[in-house]
Amino acid sequence: MARAGRRARRESWAPAGVLVAVGTLSDGAEDIASEVLRQAGAVGIEYARGMWESGEWKDFDPVAPTQLVDEKAS
Repeated sequence: MARAGRRARRESWAPAGVLVAVGTLSDGAEDIASEVLRQAGAVGIEYARGMWESGEWKDFDPVAPTQLVDEKAS
């Protein structure tokens, strides 16, 4: 049973890449940030909420499920 759980988690991981976190203060700014990232060649842009404090994402959880920006409105 434990092996099946590990396999499921491993299959849901994204390939390694570069993480860029953008802190915004409004939904409109989120849309602008997503568009700027796309224009710069970003793919697989994900959306998450969190607490940003003193230049750090305080409650970042690297294994939490993510949501693609393009699916956010769905």
